[in-house]
Amino acid sequence: MPISRKGMSGALLACALLLSGCVSVPDSIKGSSQLPQQDLLRVMNAPQLYVGQESRFGGKVVKVTNLNGLTRLEIATQPLDDSARPRLGAASVGRIFADIRGFVDPVDLNNQYITVLGNIKGTEKVKLVKPATTSW
Repeated sequence: MPISRKGMSGALLACALLLSGCVSVPDSIKGSSQLPQQDLLRVMNAPQLYVGQESRFGGKVVKVTNLNGLTRLEIATQPLDDSARPRLGAASVGRIFADIRGFVDPVDLNNQYITVLGNIKGTEKVKLVKPATTSW
């Protein structure tokens, strides 16, 4: 029995809708609030309004620093998709620091894409250093 193009596209659309309904945020980064803050631009524009609020951000780990009793990740944030994963290829929205209790080996996280969940503590002013370039 031949299937018309119209019937086929309708079937594909229904299949895509069924599959997209299955996308969910992993339990480990769902959080306790109904929708953790994910809009870094909004937070950067009025950080005092968001201190203490649960947030979820993700992106590429650009620096890992082990301090006394904690590991600090510097993350170049990117928008998150529906499953709370960083959207690969998206431009960085800004930088955040994420502190993890204990020691994490920098080799395990440097240049990795991650999503973190936690409460916003405040702001810090830091100077981003442009990497040196080599000319040949």
